[in-house]
Amino acid sequence: EQGIGAAFGFSMTGGLMVAESDEQLRFLEGKARRERAAGLDVTVLGTRELRARAPYLGEAIVGATLCADEGKIDPLA
Repeated sequence: EQGIGAAFGFSMTGGLMVAESDEQLRFLEGKARRERAAGLDVTVLGTRELRARAPYLGEAIVGATLCADEGKIDPLA
């Protein structure tokens, strides 16, 4: 917003991408490696870490990645 001199409702809140199987979790691990190589702050969470961070997720979720650099903008701004 400072760089272009206009407000567009940017907020960096972080985001989870979840896996429902070991195969999906392996995919996310590879994705996280590529994202870290590009300079993003990405962490792979196992079941225990995920339950501590997001206890509202169902038992079908076996793991996740957390990207602290993920954000959103207001598309109407």
